[in-house]
Amino acid sequence: MALFWPRWLTALLVGIAAAAAGPTPLECPLPDGPGSASPAVCARYTACVWTGTSCRLTDRVGYRVQKTAGNRGPTRHLRLTKLTDATLFGGDVQELALTVTRHDRQRMRLTFRDSARPRYEVPLALDLPSPGVRAPRRTEYGIHLPGQRSQEPFSVGVSHAGRHALRVLPQLTYSDQFVEVTLQLAAQDVYGMGENNHDSFRHDLDAAITWPIFARDHPPESARENLYGAHPFFAAIEDDSGRSFGVLFLSSNAMEYKVFRLNGTAAVTFRTVGGILDMCLFFGRSPLEVLRQYHLTIGRPALPSYWALGFQLSRFGYRGTDDIRRIHARNRAAGIPQDVQYSDIDYMDTRRDFTVQPKQFGDLAKLVGELRGEGVHLALIYDPALAIDFGSYPPVDRGVAADVFVRWCNSSLVPPDQCVGCRDYVVGYVWPQNKTLFPDFFQSATVSWWTDEMRRFSEMAGGPDGFWIDMNEPSNFGTNMDKPFNWPNNLPPWSLKCPQNNIDSPPYPTMYVRDPDNESKRLSDKTICMSTKHINDVFPAPFTRPAYRHPGSSERRHRGHRAWRKHSLANQPPQDRQELLHYDTHNLYGWSETHATRRAMDVVLGGRRGLLVGRSTFPGAGRWASHWFGDNTARWNDMHRSVVRMFEFGMFGIPHVGADICGFNGNTTENLCLRWMQLGAFYPFCRNHNTDDGIEQDPAAWPSVAAASRDALGLRYRLLPYLYTLMYHAAAFGATVVRPLAFEFPTQSELRGVDTQFLWGSGVMVAPILSEQSQTRVQVTFPPGDWFDLRNGSLAHSSNVTTAVTYDVPLSQMIPVFARGGAALPMQPNASTTAESRRGAFWLGVFGRRARGELYWDDGESSDSLDSGRFYHCFFHFSGGVLKTLVDSAQTQWMETPLLQRIMFHGVPKPASVTADGTAVPAGQIRYESGVLTVTVQLHMGKDHVVQLYPGKESVPLRDGASSVSERAEQLWEEAGRQYLAENEEENRQLINYPAPPPDGYPAQYSRPPLGCRLLAQRCFCTLLPGAVADLTDWVAPTRLKVAQLLHVLVLHQETAVTQHLQKLVPPLTAALGDDEQEVVHWVTRTAELLGCFVPDSALTEVVLKPITGEGASTGRQLLLLAACLRGRPQRHLVAEQVAETVSARDVCQSHEPERQRGLLAVTAALLDSGPDLPTGAVPPLFALLVTVAGHADSESETADTAAALLSRLAEVGGRSEAALLSELGPPLLQRLAEDAELWTAASSDLLTLLALLRCSASPPEPLLRPSLPVLAACCRPDRPAPLRLACFSQLCRLVTVCPPAVLRPLLHSVTDDIVAPSLVWHPGRSDAAIRTAALALLLAELQVPELAAAELTADHEKLLTAVVGLLEDESRKTRLFCARAIRSLLLLTPPGSLPVQLLHNTTTELLKRLDDTDGEVRLCAAGAVPALVTALGPDYCGQQWRGHVEHFAQTLLVFLDDADERLQQLAYEALLSVGRLNAAVVCEQTSVHRDKQRSPARCDQLLRALTPAGAGGQ
Repeated sequence: MALFWPRWLTALLVGIAAAAAGPTPLECPLPDGPGSASPAVCARYTACVWTGTSCRLTDRVGYRVQKTAGNRGPTRHLRLTKLTDATLFGGDVQELALTVTRHDRQRMRLTFRDSARPRYEVPLALDLPSPGVRAPRRTEYGIHLPGQRSQEPFSVGVSHAGRHALRVLPQLTYSDQFVEVTLQLAAQDVYGMGENNHDSFRHDLDAAITWPIFARDHPPESARENLYGAHPFFAAIEDDSGRSFGVLFLSSNAMEYKVFRLNGTAAVTFRTVGGILDMCLFFGRSPLEVLRQYHLTIGRPALPSYWALGFQLSRFGYRGTDDIRRIHARNRAAGIPQDVQYSDIDYMDTRRDFTVQPKQFGDLAKLVGELRGEGVHLALIYDPALAIDFGSYPPVDRGVAADVFVRWCNSSLVPPDQCVGCRDYVVGYVWPQNKTLFPDFFQSATVSWWTDEMRRFSEMAGGPDGFWIDMNEPSNFGTNMDKPFNWPNNLPPWSLKCPQNNIDSPPYPTMYVRDPDNESKRLSDKTICMSTKHINDVFPAPFTRPAYRHPGSSERRHRGHRAWRKHSLANQPPQDRQELLHYDTHNLYGWSETHATRRAMDVVLGGRRGLLVGRSTFPGAGRWASHWFGDNTARWNDMHRSVVRMFEFGMFGIPHVGADICGFNGNTTENLCLRWMQLGAFYPFCRNHNTDDGIEQDPAAWPSVAAASRDALGLRYRLLPYLYTLMYHAAAFGATVVRPLAFEFPTQSELRGVDTQFLWGSGVMVAPILSEQSQTRVQVTFPPGDWFDLRNGSLAHSSNVTTAVTYDVPLSQMIPVFARGGAALPMQPNASTTAESRRGAFWLGVFGRRARGELYWDDGESSDSLDSGRFYHCFFHFSGGVLKTLVDSAQTQWMETPLLQRIMFHGVPKPASVTADGTAVPAGQIRYESGVLTVTVQLHMGKDHVVQLYPGKESVPLRDGASSVSERAEQLWEEAGRQYLAENEEENRQLINYPAPPPDGYPAQYSRPPLGCRLLAQRCFCTLLPGAVADLTDWVAPTRLKVAQLLHVLVLHQETAVTQHLQKLVPPLTAALGDDEQEVVHWVTRTAELLGCFVPDSALTEVVLKPITGEGASTGRQLLLLAACLRGRPQRHLVAEQVAETVSARDVCQSHEPERQRGLLAVTAALLDSGPDLPTGAVPPLFALLVTVAGHADSESETADTAAALLSRLAEVGGRSEAALLSELGPPLLQRLAEDAELWTAASSDLLTLLALLRCSASPPEPLLRPSLPVLAACCRPDRPAPLRLACFSQLCRLVTVCPPAVLRPLLHSVTDDIVAPSLVWHPGRSDAAIRTAALALLLAELQVPELAAAELTADHEKLLTAVVGLLEDESRKTRLFCARAIRSLLLLTPPGSLPVQLLHNTTTELLKRLDDTDGEVRLCAAGAVPALVTALGPDYCGQQWRGHVEHFAQTLLVFLDDADERLQQLAYEALLSVGRLNAAVVCEQTSVHRDKQRSPARCDQLLRALTPAGAGGQ
């Protein structure tokens, strides 16, 4: 029965609920800040409630879920409706559309949009995988959303690795000009967000500071200020495991954020005044993994020029080129290396871009040449604003002609006093001595104009290599004030005044306006007005957006503050030119100028990288430029902050960064500059720069600073090959260069707050002196491991735990710099410039008894070095006294001296001898001093090498293999056992009277030790184990061997008692399985087999099996240990299905590591040794494992052969053939592999496994073929990545040749038209060339299908033939060959007369050209295709009408009738016979003409005889 529910009761309940609304812990965002809170102020906002002491958001704020869709795919859509009418500033969006996108295993996105109308979205193209049909599997994260029509306030929970990571709190505010969201984090350690002047790297949760993000020309001071760029990205470390996540708030409006403590954990509140709410989330097992994901998404940083890593010198206030020469010469005389010299705006004529001050800088071009002759590069500054000197300043005249400047968004806003000729452009005032205009870098016309101006000026200035872009926030002096600070005194006061509207004065102006240094208290302070616009046709917009049209002032007064944003879209510009408000894009201005300048440099520098240094940045700017930290001050605190900002910009994807060494503003001191030069020598971007009213502070200004700089920069220059390799990793893989200790050692919680020292990569640690109160002392925090002092090469510290050590460092001494044990660092001798140092041979520093490293090298300046593969790359590996150099790319042409000349081994004992590639190194080339072994060699860098250290005799323990010694030892041991048993008879009476039998399955090859010996060994095991474990890693191989044998004997005596020591025994045994001495591995393996015999199932499962799928990737050694344990166990133990399921898990078996592959195969072999007793449930996972290993192994390797042999054994288990096994288990495995096929790349493990599955048989069975063909075909589509297509093309081609026609025919049409035909279109690049060849090979395979009908192959023969003919002149010999073959087959398949005559004529012409091909086989195939072409012309072809074509065919073919290749002669003869069928008379006529020109006219005579009867009746 329906119940009547009166409306008044509903209203009453709603009112009661509203009255009962309570406060949340979140502060109410008051425009004047929390300090303005009062009951009266709080009451202005219905979304806020006064608690008695503070103003808080009410719990009535937020949304609820109305509708959901797409629950199973990668993208899920939710419709959200507003909970109540509670509001902050009005204009609330009533209905939101939330899109949740799972892009891949580690990246997801939450995007909140207004479902009723479009809003501005940042035109930054993120590199995220497009969501496919299915959601990515095995994601590291989980998303927890409320159900449809849930009455609970909407919130989102996100988990990581099964644990709560963060939650979007319900108090979401989304209005026209204000968006706020708060994330509660399951973490205490939060880093990032900027650009701000943070005093510490880790956010102080208890300080709860609100920071603004709004690009501004403001020197770093001491307030809570925003600086030059905008980077709304943070990362958090979740727990002691090091798991981490990161969040990007993709917004370019004015923003602010607050990191604070909420309910015991961290929380982040983010606010922005426009656009949408767009959050990208990244997950990883460490912070570095999260950052790599982030950098791949926003764009990997550019690889800097090698010389850009050298020392750079600058100042504002050089008095001319002679002053630059003086300072440069002074530093050169002081022995200071230098690679880059700068000139600030001093070089400009009246401080205008693209001009030169004629008096003091008239010979600037000459200076550029002089410096370049010394190997030093000149960099010049450029500001975006151009003076309005119309008629006398060509750059601005050309700019106005091209209409490239930022303009007011509405003509009604143009000021009454607008300058003549300034149109509707916004006019400001900066450094030039006149008003200025601001280029709109969002326009392609502006990019072209900027490029042209750069080119013109570069030619005039001698071609400087460095481009320094400043003032690009954009900066404007005195906005909204009476006049700029530098306005001429002889002119009436003037400044740029911004209108009073909701855009220039939004309802919530953010923390930026509350900054004490914001003089006008407006968003436009010291920049241009928000009510200006850009025309964007450079950066593609992610979605359509409205065009904002400013109404007149009277309309604003009467329609309220939302009138502008709600205005009609009737005047929206074309989609390829979008109008963007500066209000929305202010934070992108410097980013857009950086892009334009890089485009200009590509033209000006002609393919060289040069150096581009920018001030205002945004996510993705690292793709184009380096960054310096702006106008800092000569203060000790600023030196510390520079370390924090290095960390942050490493997070932001701009690794080539640094501060102005010694400080820009103010006067530095000698000691401060000395310590700062020592620190700055390890900035990636290393430049000394200061202001025009400061003292000279170049390194040579003080003798003490010069000496400290020589030492520090000398070490930097020696380490430049290592630093350049780190830069390569950043550019190629998104890695970081400068790292905080917390990110390299994320499991060490005590390092989370350390920000006074830093790492270069993982191998070098710098501990600068940053305190004025402690200028000669520094406390160094050492993470676990060995650390070597790079000042003298000695071992500085070694520990398994984090330790703090205090160092005394006199001012005359270098700051501590350490190399990490396990690092192999490539070096070169230092020199005065990188041009000179690059001429030297290479050195290698090897630190510790096991070390790894690598070297990347190229010409140092070509822009396409990485993309074109024009570089050198090698790896270094040191273990067991053997150093191996393994060359990956042997292009040593980039090295002037391609030699490894000196190797420094740190932390190794003195060897007896050293060999290099098997040849003894002379004693005079070996020096051992203070624990450092220096070996001088001459090893060519283009080859692999082996350098071996042989230990001295004093290091070798006694090793007597005489049988008499062994027998005597056994006797003594048995006597000791009897004596121990006698002394402890009462204690062991039970064991003596009732001796225990041997454990089940006791190894038959062993004699059981006497009881006394077993008890004595069990008694001493705890004492012996720590020392044995330590010696198992000893550098001396015989020591390790003895210890391995000792452990084997001890475990044999332990029997089942060894279970209690399993946790301590398994890790060292696992590590020892990777020993370089095979005899050590042999004894460790035998010990593991004993463990398998003695230890019960439960313990082995817990200690040996479970860690294989636990935290971190399983290693091959863990698997080898498991295999040994399995071999030692009786067959009734450990459940085979459990082992098989564990080792076949994807995260275990999908690996390219040879050691892990060997381990997997060893486990499989151990299970198969049980023969017919192997449970049937273990067969499918073992089948998947073997196929996976085969797919990830080198196809020519022993591993692949072993996997194939084991697969045969697996088939025998059930009495099946391999074909039956493939038919039964192949299809389900294929189905599982293909679930994520839409996300595959060429390196995807599932793809490699699929390809291996198909390679298991030369002719795969039909049940496997049928489902595999569509999967491979989908991977060959033109929209898929090129390497993926290449991999699948070859396999698809093979399958087509063996596939039954009945299976293949239904697919032919789509494969040809959708895959082959588009792939034949010519595009530049090696990948596209390879794809064309592969597509032709596939087409040829299709054409071999028996009784193929034309309609089955393609719907458009004409288009297909045209595409193939177009590739006959391809550079690839194979492509041309395949083309000729394909043309013949296509023509034979096509009904005669069905193709256009002109197409066939063109085909003939191209074929005849190939008769002159450089490749003989191509010539033969081309000639062989001519008869098929003649047949294709059809019976209605009129040889008389087309007489000219027939003559051309005959003339060309007759030339080859006398060819040196007899095979070609015969094919040309047959082709001429076929052409004769078209018009025999013409062919005979031409043959007669050519007969006398032939060396042997016999062929011509033969042809004439054959054609003469036809000639009588020819046309």
